[in-house]
Amino acid sequence: MLTSRDRWIVFLLLLTLFACLERVAGQDPAFPEKDRKITTVYNDKTDTTVVRFGPMHIFNFKTGSPFSYAIEDGELRLSGFFTYKGKALVKPESIGLIFLSVNMPSNRWELSKQKDLEISADDAHWLIQTVEVVESKNSGSLVIESLGVSIPCESFGKIANAKKVKLRLGYRKFDLTKEHSATLRDLAARAGC
Repeated sequence: MLTSRDRWIVFLLLLTLFACLERVAGQDPAFPEKDRKITTVYNDKTDTTVVRFGPMHIFNFKTGSPFSYAIEDGELRLSGFFTYKGKALVKPESIGLIFLSVNMPSNRWELSKQKDLEISADDAHWLIQTVEVVESKNSGSLVIESLGVSIPCESFGKIANAKKVKLRLGYRKFDLTKEHSATLRDLAARAGC
């Protein structure tokens, strides 16, 4: 049986693995809808199944657009996932969310005074005190950061099935569209949340 510390270490390792997968399976401008689809991949070497979506575009804070597929300043994308041992579905305890944030170096997450995630879904409210930096790459003109959180499955199910979802990541506020919520609902349904 894994201790809570061991589960946290495994979760952080999976977040790191998932961040690496995002670079390989990034959003394809020719087929943006594919990034809202859920994929299930079994790895026979680790005997682990990963169920995931994304990274899907959420918002561009510089342009104010919920529709953009370029890696540019102000871009925010979201991926979600859960894992289980073997091929037979095991309901996860939590769902991992990775926010891919693209900013000027002066606006990177490390410099933010507010490093939390607030979620309002219909009449419910969650505050996740700590958003972890999973990976950070500085190209000189842009910083691309993967920011990770873990949300209990039951809470994720409530968020995914809400009619209206508002988020605040650090100091940036945004709403999820119906298309974003549909993807969250699909992942929650597959997880049994």
